[in-house]
Amino acid sequence: MSAFMAAKYADRVDVLSDGAVYSEDGTVMGFERKIWKSDRLPLVFVGRGDALATRAMGAAVEMAERLHKTFDATLECLQQKIEARADSGAEQAALDGILAGISETRGPVIAYFHTYQEDYPVEPFKFHDVPQEITCGSDPEPRALHESGLPMFWAIDGLRQYGPTFFDVMRQFPMQHLAHPDKPWVYAIGGHLDLATVTADGVTIERIHEWPDEIGQKINPHPMMDGAALIAHFEKHGSIEIFN
Repeated sequence: MSAFMAAKYADRVDVLSDGAVYSEDGTVMGFERKIWKSDRLPLVFVGRGDALATRAMGAAVEMAERLHKTFDATLECLQQKIEARADSGAEQAALDGILAGISETRGPVIAYFHTYQEDYPVEPFKFHDVPQEITCGSDPEPRALHESGLPMFWAIDGLRQYGPTFFDVMRQFPMQHLAHPDKPWVYAIGGHLDLATVTADGVTIERIHEWPDEIGQKINPHPMMDGAALIAHFEKHGSIEIFN
């Protein structure tokens, strides 16, 4: 599942993503760059959920942009493919993600989609235009955000300066494994943090932060406490304030 964030500005789109890949129980299986970038267009894709399905979506994006050669045509093609999956009658892998970049007609664009079958705020199997910014990750408590020192409108000038702090806060809170909603909640943000900057001239991706997570271990953002006990408390009470 992990987490990503994207924000639009007058001349660009910024995208953040962590790099942890983990099993159903939250054990880290590896680390990778989850932001796929085009070498031909000002376009990136990032997703979370089922790892194989997310990689397959990245391959579909690459095929579409090779074939259509413009951002607008690539987005339209992928919209048709996503809608067709909804009507296929087959069981769908759970994932969500964004296609972000510079449209030939609209400028900076962030388009969000998901395949979740359960209750969700937006319609599945459709790209939704994101007006300014989007964050998909854990749900930090207001106190944790306040105590982090983040300015209220920290993303207004870009995601580079405060992005690591924001992801550090999100990392402290467990999440439901959206690809396996029947499994216990897990700590799911880790490995590293990548920043993609998309302008009309193309895409650059930088690694701006790393966490001390290890392959074969579960992510534990509270090393002085028992991770399983924290998750159990959070699932029961909806809060980990008692441990602050």
